[in-house]
Amino acid sequence: MEIYLVNDQHGKKIAYDFKEAEQDKTYGWVQVSKQEFFTVNKASPSEEKENSEREMLIQQYMDKFGKMPDGRLSMAKIQATLDKTDD
Repeated sequence: MEIYLVNDQHGKKIAYDFKEAEQDKTYGWVQVSKQEFFTVNKASPSEEKENSEREMLIQQYMDKFGKMPDGRLSMAKIQATLDKTDD
């Protein structure tokens, strides 16, 4: 049995038994249909914030260097590169 759940803070999850789903619901998870679960791309707010911050850093990097940063660079490394070149 698969029970599809979404949560505004945490995103999506699948519970595999009724007791698990009922417990999750007490913590704010909401049961949705399988179709809604797979068609709605709902990121958690923390994921959205991280993506937004990364996009902002990438834009700053592109404005400063005229090119995209290496895709393997972490946000911290991009920020350090930007900070280092501010001198």
